[in-house]
Amino acid sequence: MRSIVVGSVLLAMGASTAQAKPLPKVLFVTHSGGFRHQVVTRSPDGSLAFAEKQLQAAARDRFDVVATQDLGELSREKLKDYKAVVFYTTGELPIDVEALTDFVKGGGGFAGIHSATDTLYKSAAYGELIGGYFDGHPWHEKVRIKVEDPKHPATAHLGPSFEIADEIYQFKDWDRKKVHVLLSLDDASVDLTRQGVKRADHDFANAWTLRAAPPARPAAATGEEDFTWLLQAAAVPPGWKQAGPGGFKLDNGVATAYGGMGLWYYAPTPYKDFVLRLQYRQAKPSANSGVFVRFPRVDGDPMIPVNEGYEIQIYSDQPSKNSTGAIYSFQAPIAVPQKPAGE
Repeated sequence: MRSIVVGSVLLAMGASTAQAKPLPKVLFVTHSGGFRHQVVTRSPDGSLAFAEKQLQAAARDRFDVVATQDLGELSREKLKDYKAVVFYTTGELPIDVEALTDFVKGGGGFAGIHSATDTLYKSAAYGELIGGYFDGHPWHEKVRIKVEDPKHPATAHLGPSFEIADEIYQFKDWDRKKVHVLLSLDDASVDLTRQGVKRADHDFANAWTLRAAPPARPAAATGEEDFTWLLQAAAVPPGWKQAGPGGFKLDNGVATAYGGMGLWYYAPTPYKDFVLRLQYRQAKPSANSGVFVRFPRVDGDPMIPVNEGYEIQIYSDQPSKNSTGAIYSFQAPIAVPQKPAGE
């Protein structure tokens, strides 16, 4: 991409009903090769276990969660059908670990819940993927959990801390320097002299993501890490240029358009693959704007990006082919979760 454009753009809108796309599929594996937890134990009639029902309910309308205890779903060929894999497992599973790690290296997601750390101790590759192994659970009681990264999408709703009654794991072969900790145990809320406490550093993480090498293709953004602010100032920062009669007034990092058609674009840094995040506000439902990407040039003419680039549309609050979130004239949005005008 040569540049990023934010502008007020007037374009003719078409009216066409958007077709919903299939939800991305997530494979939830609850096979127990060792200890079998009650929450992943299915009823004699084969109905789903408690944890399987819970994850499907939490993912409703966002992911299609396929719950299975069949390890055959982890074959290299079948993994191609999924965007992510979730483990609630135990024991030395007879699976192709290389197929799973290649899936992750290729951009697939992986999450391990609880006893996923009590799985595949003999596989160094899985050990690197999961980030640490189960080493006992000294506490099964109400504890206080600290939120170490309150900006991460997985924890942003939790506040600075919370209390929960649960079975609290401690881990071995785990190094804080190699992971990004999201949640950890507040050791002031437990008895550190309890039998079975093994970590002398009293560092009991409860949730983390790995600091891994970049995958073969771009993975989805998970938070604000590795993002670069392009616009976060009271004055226009270097690198932004203006084209067209219309302009933009910048107030505390918020750009407001005025004076008709105008394009504001960021020129100095080319991006090949990227995730762009922004917030916007429409003054009224009929306000029409958008963000242009992957256009070759501007040359002082704001219509060049219109004709030669791709517009991420900001328009109206009704789902249609070219409503907010659409790539104008190419791809309708899957959904339009837009707030009312003025918000």
